[in-house]
Amino acid sequence: MNNIITFLYLCNAGVATFAYAPQCMSLWKMLKSGNVDKSVSLATWLMWNWACSVTFFYAFFVNGEYFAFMAISAVNVIFCLLTAWLTFLVHQRS
Repeated sequence: MNNIITFLYLCNAGVATFAYAPQCMSLWKMLKSGNVDKSVSLATWLMWNWACSVTFFYAFFVNGEYFAFMAISAVNVIFCLLTAWLTFLVHQRS
């Protein structure tokens, strides 16, 4: 049973990637088209970044023996940072 749950947890990296993709693509299109607005909350993404970063550091420095946890945390922090950066750029241009 643990192996199945671990496998499903690892699949969450893919789910997370697909979950972040629509937001990143929307922000990217705004930047490319020049039709930017502040419809995406920068404060929310900064808070998500805080949460993802703390989880990432916890996964690597406190609970470093679980590869699945470290992998999911890394994917989340990378895409959360990307989304926050794109949101910041959109807010700068609007």
